[in-house]
Amino acid sequence: MAESIKDIIQKPVSRKRYEFLKRFNNLTEDEKTEISRFEQENKPKQVFTLKEVKSRPNGKILNKETLWKAFLKEYFEQNKVNFQKTHDSVINVSSVMKYFLRDETFFDSLNLVTSFDKGKLTPSFDKGLLIIGNYGNGKSSMLRALSGAINNMYLQAYNENWQTLPQWQSVRFSYHNVHDVVTDFECIDNNESRANFYKKYSGFRHCYDDIKKEKIASNFGKTNLMKEIIEKRYDNKAKTFAICNYDDAFPNNLEHAVLEFGAKYGGHVLDRIFEMFNILEFKGKSFRK
Repeated sequence: MAESIKDIIQKPVSRKRYEFLKRFNNLTEDEKTEISRFEQENKPKQVFTLKEVKSRPNGKILNKETLWKAFLKEYFEQNKVNFQKTHDSVINVSSVMKYFLRDETFFDSLNLVTSFDKGKLTPSFDKGLLIIGNYGNGKSSMLRALSGAINNMYLQAYNENWQTLPQWQSVRFSYHNVHDVVTDFECIDNNESRANFYKKYSGFRHCYDDIKKEKIASNFGKTNLMKEIIEKRYDNKAKTFAICNYDDAFPNNLEHAVLEFGAKYGGHVLDRIFEMFNILEFKGKSFRK
């Protein structure tokens, strides 16, 4: 199925792709959107005098009400259904929003994992999020909609020159399915593009969905791609978000879901999981029929 303009808006555009499209005149609407998206995201940063800052509109503040409203709107736009409020889904979405709002009550969240294998974990806003749960209980749709909602608010803040622009900029993150990340890597045909690929996925704030389920990449030889990306992000101190299901062999078992990282990526990555992530365990039945 062809990507919609909405899909294109959510997908980062590489410089190589941008330069390729700029060579042509008869572009589709989706391709024009890609060009516009790249140019928007790569505008030079504006520097304002104190007088100019004071004259800028206040804009919408990043708070619970604004974020919730933006999330609900984006969730419907992406899924064509309203967000289903159940006991579990409200707990799940509340903990994620509290994290992005840096609300101290995040550390009291019912689904926040604070111990593992008899050891105590130390949650922190400086860490990312690792979300673990059953198939179909809203993990992916929730984070994808939240990413879109925050990004839309950021673009509005940028275009309208809000004083609250830094607030929205500070919580922006990109959402990717790991299968698409592998596909992007498989399309690379030279070392420069390869370097740009790693630069793109090893910095900024990214959410990697369906992690542990991606295939081994075969471009440039066999490559455990997400292992390399996780290690680079750790070295770069890049805040990371990840979504995964329980280990199929051990349903509803959080410990085995975490240990599966070691089986997939090695003990080196497993050791870093607790340094990189706050772990949230999403409860609730599947919304899929």
